Amino acid sequence: MTAGNATNNSVNLSWNSAGNSFTVAYGPVGFTPGVDEGGRVSGITSTQTVLGSLNASTSYQYYVRQDCGAGVSSTWAGPLNFITEQVVATLPLQEDFESTPVNWTLLNGSQTNKWVLGTATANGGQNSIYISNDGGGGTQPAGAVDNVKVKVTSCAPPTALVAANPTGNSVALSWTSTGNLFDIAWGVTGFTPEGTGSNAENGIAGTSFNLTALNPVTNYQYYVRRDCGSGDKSIWAGPFAFRTTQILGTLPYTEDFEGTSNWEFSNASTNKWVIGTAANGGSDNAMYISNDSGVSHAYTLSGAQVSHAYRDIVIPSGTQTIDLSFDWKAVGEGFTTNRYDYVSVWLVPASVTPVAGTQTATGSKPAANDPSDESEADEEAAPVTTKPNTSHSSSQPQADAPVS
Repeated sequence: MTAGNATNNSVNLSWNSAGNSFTVAYGPVGFTPGVDEGGRVSGITSTQTVLGSLNASTSYQYYVRQDCGAGVSSTWAGPLNFITEQVVATLPLQEDFESTPVNWTLLNGSQTNKWVLGTATANGGQNSIYISNDGGGGTQPAGAVDNVKVKVTSCAPPTALVAANPTGNSVALSWTSTGNLFDIAWGVTGFTPEGTGSNAENGIAGTSFNLTALNPVTNYQYYVRRDCGSGDKSIWAGPFAFRTTQILGTLPYTEDFEGTSNWEFSNASTNKWVIGTAANGGSDNAMYISNDSGVSHAYTLSGAQVSHAYRDIVIPSGTQTIDLSFDWKAVGEGFTTNRYDYVSVWLVPASVTPVAGTQTATGSKPAANDPSDESEADEEAAPVTTKPNTSHSSSQPQADAPVS
């Protein structure tokens, strides 16, 4: 038995037999002839026939038997499975999976988790689907696809997206395209064009744009599409990620952590610098170490961890000394001989970028106001000598590692 040349509504069946009269029964996979078959063709005078009026993208099976005469028939041979083809889609295509058939082919193996067509409870909110090619192990959440749209556009999307020269509130965007009119969409990392958190600049003439009014020390993404004319747009190209820098601090400099922050963090995996309200210095916000993203100011006592919080400040040319003061409180493990948990304050050139897990070994350690009081200073140090350039003020707490 064979089944070949399937289309979206027909299939060619054939079989081997010495007879010349046959009956075919067909139906959905799992049917029983004479009980729940989908159709029957009798009086077939050769060893082949064409079944028509089938549903597209559907799994069928068929049986065949020989009519031996005098009302006698052979037993059924089969079943043999076959699948009809999809109805070829024309563009634009929109599929909401609400009608039957939907012309989607589901190629499932013998695995437990299979693609099906049906209803499921939506997770709600804004979600994304990720396709993994690494054969990732473990139990993964269920995935679903809905509201698929495919359309023809009259022009290609831009390519080679760039975000250059970021500052604390701006960035220079550019892309490659043969067009001359474009739209961009931008927002914090994870936004979608035309979705929640999306900002738009439309009708941009040329392949570059200076994006302004950004927040400092923030991760952004942007998309760009070409205006094809006559109301048509290309698909979005992107996202392309960029990060704004700090806005340089100037002297005299003060920070109460109540407004937009220009501080950057280079955090370890568990104990991290955050800005929040769990441990404040007499106001709503403070900067502190937390192992639960700022909900509390608790930290984990397992393994050495170094996290940095730093701020770029311009030191005027000719400055010899500076005074640095801040409100602080600390509770830690160990004291006197083995001091495991502490905060160090450093002044280093802006060219030095603190690295999580690595103590700062470059620069000067400022003098403590009262080095005789070990509750306020971990050791005495010489006054800070500065260079006339931009410097980091860097704080690095160390958890569960002895001072060297």
